Amino acid sequence: MFSLGQTECLQEAHDIFRAEFLAKPELLQTQCLFVLDAGSAVAATASLWVGNHFGRELLRIHWVACAGEYQGRGLAKALMTKLLDTARALDYRDMLYLTSQTWSYKALGLYARFGFAPYLDERPVNWKPQSGDFARETQEAWAIIKSKWRS
Repeated sequence: MFSLGQTECLQEAHDIFRAEFLAKPELLQTQCLFVLDAGSAVAATASLWVGNHFGRELLRIHWVACAGEYQGRGLAKALMTKLLDTARALDYRDMLYLTSQTWSYKALGLYARFGFAPYLDERPVNWKPQSGDFARETQEAWAIIKSKWRS
């Protein structure tokens, strides 16, 4: 998280990991994945974790990230495949979701190839819209993303 610029400092990344993932340490081995390079540095990560954006706990694809020098090598695709296999092995039959941002349009393309589709319904619980108009913001965001996919 820190090395990808998603947190201000390494301590903040540690705090987020501790709060979100160490609360259920029994799930770490099967649902929190890391790809290490030859020097044991993290090249990519992804997890299958619980989220509550829809008023109830659901599994979500969470913290998919790949270090810049390892992007384009299929690591995120391999991690996504493993996470979806894990969800099937858990016999999970409810909605599986993920969240992202417009600047991750390449990742959103990958998620679309795995069958994920934009959520265009009412604002999810716990979602913080920028202006308060979730529907408009969502439509504008997807217009940006699709324009990036075409270019």
